[in-house]
Amino acid sequence: MQLSRVVIPLAVAAASVVGIQGTASSAPLTKQNFTLTSDISEEGGGTVVASGAINATGEDVVISDTEDQFVFPDGTLTVIHAPVRGNDHFNDKKCSGSFREAGTYVISEGTGQYEGVTGSGTYQVHARIQDFCTEPPIGTFTITARGSVNLP
Repeated sequence: MQLSRVVIPLAVAAASVVGIQGTASSAPLTKQNFTLTSDISEEGGGTVVASGAINATGEDVVISDTEDQFVFPDGTLTVIHAPVRGNDHFNDKKCSGSFREAGTYVISEGTGQYEGVTGSGTYQVHARIQDFCTEPPIGTFTITARGSVNLP
């Protein structure tokens, strides 16, 4: 299996959690965290858990390489993201490896209960592949995003 077949899906998944600076609000900033853990062979983003100003569990819907939508029971958040740095290590003899990436994100829009919410922060991706010699590869990735939001 080619290295790019593993790294590219991980980079796309990571891109699901980052962003561009949103419009500032006069409301006070409140801490916000998002966590997503998924199998690297799954399409889409997986389950996202929000904790902080917003406390909810929902699904990450990948819109593009730089945009995701977090769909929660009471509304959605549109998240724009961009990687800043990353590295990987793969051992061809053991068919295993790891991938790390760090970047920034911006919450550009909210709907439902989250209408008017904006925010930004940083994220980290940690991935471990136990067997990238099989199809599909076996492994998991975790994305942790930390930042703040402006509540309307």
